[in-house]
Amino acid sequence: MKLLYFTSLITLIYLASLTNGQATTSCKYTNSKGVQYDFSTMSNSTSYTFTDGSRNTYVWNICAPSGTCFNNNLNKNTTVCMRTFSNRWNILGLLDSQKFIENSNDANGAVLVYSYPTSIKCPNNTVTVPTTNIMLVCAEEATSVISVAVDPAQPCVYDIIMVGIGACPNDDDDKPHGLGGGWILVIVLACLLATYVLGGIFINLGRGRRGVEVIPNHQFWIDLPSLIKDGAHYLFTCGGSTSRSGYEQV
Repeated sequence: MKLLYFTSLITLIYLASLTNGQATTSCKYTNSKGVQYDFSTMSNSTSYTFTDGSRNTYVWNICAPSGTCFNNNLNKNTTVCMRTFSNRWNILGLLDSQKFIENSNDANGAVLVYSYPTSIKCPNNTVTVPTTNIMLVCAEEATSVISVAVDPAQPCVYDIIMVGIGACPNDDDDKPHGLGGGWILVIVLACLLATYVLGGIFINLGRGRRGVEVIPNHQFWIDLPSLIKDGAHYLFTCGGSTSRSGYEQV
């Protein structure tokens, strides 16, 4: 479940990546609808950090180099880096590669993309060029990190979701339209469901399963209609049985 939570935004990030990105080293961005943003208030002088279940620690900043990455002998232009559980530091994105991509789910905010032109060893031991997608979602609350995900199909694509008031449009009239806690929960749950299905299919295919067996927990979904029927019957009969008693009234 923790892996599914951390990979919850893969589908939305993938759809967003189908649009053209706007390359910039500024934190200002205007989307296709003319909505203007300035994410500079989300920049963090001490960097953001997140440690996953594999003891890999991700470090990044918004629209600025990460001092933590630089202090660990990495390129001074490094914006995103990772320390592996074996204490090896890798660069995942440089500031001069920065570009913005429009959110595909009509949420206020944008996707901030960083890349690094040199191949690294990925979590599945393949070697390729890393890319980091940081989804910034408008919410009337302090900046916080929701999740960090590694795409199971593309292990060197790292997806981060962050929320905060700093991701809201510049126009004050637009700010109330930012996502509240309820909508953020809906987005996370929807992405969890998509990741559960897609990730389960990907894993089952890797195990050699075919047909309906590639669907994760397929037997549960086959039994679900009858389970719902039994549950509804139990609810409306208050746990009673429709069968007649084996005893007759004297």
